[in-house]
Amino acid sequence: MTRKTFRYDADADMVYEVSGNYFEETKPGPSVISDGLNGIHGLLNHADRKTYDSKRAFEAATRAHGCETVGNEDMGKHVRPPELVGRREIGETIKRAFEEHRQFGSGAIQRAKELG
Repeated sequence: MTRKTFRYDADADMVYEVSGNYFEETKPGPSVISDGLNGIHGLLNHADRKTYDSKRAFEAATRAHGCETVGNEDMGKHVRPPELVGRREIGETIKRAFEEHRQFGSGAIQRAKELG
């Protein structure tokens, strides 16, 4: 299935279908994104268990039920970065582990497991 591409011509004040090579030089203009689902009839929205033929109606129903559509966006903004541990904290943890090993001997590992 080939994807249809449309372009807006400001001089003629109309939208027309672009055919031919994608890499051909064309007049610059805004992209037009259709509201249709490109051949998918009755897309099921799991938030309200209804089917939709319009992207806008589907997204509105999703938002109305407190849900969010995720896809190609940057997931970095949704995930917290891990806390960075400094060299000082790492050194203190290693020293504490050595002290526990000296204190408890070979049972230090078992003791650490018991303490959690």
